[in-house]
Amino acid sequence: RMNMERTSRSQDAYQEILVMIGDGKLAPDDLLQEAPLGVVLGMSRTPIREALRRIEANELAHRKGRFLRVRGPNPEEISEIFVLLDLLEPYCIRPAAETVHGQAMAAGLLAYPDMSGAPEPICARTEIAVSRFLGETCTNSAIGQQVYELRCRLLPVGPALRGRAAHEALVAMLSAISKGNENLASQACHARLAAQATALLSAGLMGSKLNDIADE
Repeated sequence: RMNMERTSRSQDAYQEILVMIGDGKLAPDDLLQEAPLGVVLGMSRTPIREALRRIEANELAHRKGRFLRVRGPNPEEISEIFVLLDLLEPYCIRPAAETVHGQAMAAGLLAYPDMSGAPEPICARTEIAVSRFLGETCTNSAIGQQVYELRCRLLPVGPALRGRAAHEALVAMLSAISKGNENLASQACHARLAAQATALLSAGLMGSKLNDIADE
């Protein structure tokens, strides 16, 4: 039981640090230190330490000398991530749309307060919840896990991925999944990726391969 509780606390710490990165409270090159994070999250050092190991393993942090710092993806890495998402994320749509459980989860996500899009786009916590939903409902666990981790690696880019067009496509995707409409959900999934790629191109946070996805 102690190990299960520790794992749960570590997972909670990991999720909260992801949210802080996605919302910009921890920006690229910011220090990731056990003691300050423990105070902010109200946790001991052990779950924070385990969470930071996972953050580093998932390429959201890197070491500069003795210090661990938040790491944002560079333009070419962003391009590679989007190319992979364009291939893999649609595989998560079908199993989500064809099961009652997936449909119910999508409906639950649509009920999140920030899904209305007013006055602001969705927050990082909701973005992470959507990514976790697609990953967990995918029948191929390896693909599901990779999609979730790829989405998490984009969190340092922050608001650039949550513009109006991307938000509308996300709502359309979840709505179609909740109604069991796989085709519409897949179209909306591609539309969301294209909207996000376009936003990154406009912000100058891009690599050469993003043009193809933005033009879809």
